[in-house]
Amino acid sequence: MRLESRGSTNAPENLGEFMGGRNRARRLAAVLGAFLMIASAQGLALANGTETLGTPSIPIEEGSGTVAAGVGLSTGSGTIGVTVPGTPQQALLYWEVQSKNPLPAPTDTITVNGGSVAGDLIGGPTDFFSGLDTAVYRADITSMVGAGANSLAIVAPANRINNGAGVFVIYDDGTSTAEIDIRDGDDVAWAGAPDVLRRETVPQTFTFAAETADRTAELTLFVASVSDDTPNTLPIRPTAIDISSGVVTVTYDNALQSADGTYWDTYVTPVAIPAGASSLTVQVKSADNLGTGYNPASLVWIGAGLSVPTTPPPGGEGCTPGYWKQTQHFDSWVPSGYATGDSYNTIFGVSSTKGWTLLTALQAKGGGENALARHAVAALLNAASPDVDYYYSAADVISLVQSAYGNGDYEGVKNLLEAQNEEEQNLYGCPLN
Repeated sequence: MRLESRGSTNAPENLGEFMGGRNRARRLAAVLGAFLMIASAQGLALANGTETLGTPSIPIEEGSGTVAAGVGLSTGSGTIGVTVPGTPQQALLYWEVQSKNPLPAPTDTITVNGGSVAGDLIGGPTDFFSGLDTAVYRADITSMVGAGANSLAIVAPANRINNGAGVFVIYDDGTSTAEIDIRDGDDVAWAGAPDVLRRETVPQTFTFAAETADRTAELTLFVASVSDDTPNTLPIRPTAIDISSGVVTVTYDNALQSADGTYWDTYVTPVAIPAGASSLTVQVKSADNLGTGYNPASLVWIGAGLSVPTTPPPGGEGCTPGYWKQTQHFDSWVPSGYATGDSYNTIFGVSSTKGWTLLTALQAKGGGENALARHAVAALLNAASPDVDYYYSAADVISLVQSAYGNGDYEGVKNLLEAQNEEEQNLYGCPLN
C-alpha cells in the first residue's frame, strides 16, 4: 500500500508498519555498510545516492544545454515527449519503483518504444515509510533519441508501484557551450516522519566557473510520489524548492503537483546566476510554508541537473593570408586602416632586409621569416578589421612580431598567429565575403 492515502493525509497508515520498514532499513544499512567497507578496501568505485543524491557513477557529456521530460506510470505505461534543439550527446532515462518484499533488484528492465532497456540501481532500496521500499534506476538511451521531436513509449513491469520515468538529454547546438552537472539517487522525505533525519532531503550544491556578467542557468528536477492527478484527491500536497545562488535564496512553494501525470514531476526552471557566483544549492522539501493546513507530501527526490551557459573566449574568427592577398578582397582592407602598399618594416617596427610591403609580405613563399610575415600581416588585418572577432588586438600582433625578430623565434610566433588565421584551426572561420 502506498504511503499516500489519497484522502485527507499522506501519513503512514500505522506506526507498526512504519517501524517494521525502519527495522528492515536498518538491517539493510548494516549489510550495505559492510559492503562499503569491503568495496573501499578493494578500491571499487561507488557513486550515485541512497537517502541523498550523489555524483553519477558514469561520465557526464559536455554540450550546449539540456532538455528534460517525464511521465507518470501509475497505470503501467505512458509516453514521454521531448524535443531536442541540437545533436543529442547523452540521454539518461530515470525511473522509480516502490514495492514490499522482495526488495528491488540491482537491475531493472522496462520497455521503451517496444525494446527492452536495462537500468542500473542508482539509489535504494530505501524504506519509503509504511513498509514500502523505493528504488531508482538509470539507463543510457542516447541511441534512442535524436535531434528534434522524440516520442518514447514507456511500459513498466506489473505487480508493483511504478511512479514514473523521466529523460534528461544533453545536446550540442553548435553555437554555444555550458557547464553541465547532474546529481542523482534516491532521497526520501516526509515532514511528519518520526525519524527527524528523514523529514528533509539533503541539499545539493553545484559548482561552476564564475564570470563577470549575470547569467541565466537552467535547473531540472525529477521528483516522484508528490501528488495524484486522478479525481477526488487533495487539491494540494505542500512542497517547497529552495534555490540559492550567490546571496539570494528563492523558494518555490507547491510547484510540484504531478505535472507529468500521477506521481511524477519533471520540474524545469530558469535560475539567475549573478556575476561572480560560482555555486548553486538546491533542496526539495516536504513543507507547508504557505500554511495551507494540508499534510506535506511524502516524496522521492530522484535527480537534479544544472546547465550554466559559459561565455566563449574572445576571438575565434580569422581570415587566412590567402584571403587577404586576393585582389577581389582588397575592399576588406579599407575598414582596417591599412593599405597594400604600406611598409612592412614601418608598420611592425622591425628591420627586415626583405623590403616588403604588406601585400608582398602576404605573397612571400616558404618558411622561416617568410611564413611569419604572411601570418603577421593576415593577423594584423584580422585584428584591425571591425568585422572580424579576432583573438589578438592589433597591438598584440605587432608586439608578438617584434618579439620574434628580437629573439629569432619566427616559428613559434608564426604558429600562434596561424592558429587564429587558419579556418581549419580557429573556431568560426572567416566572416568576410
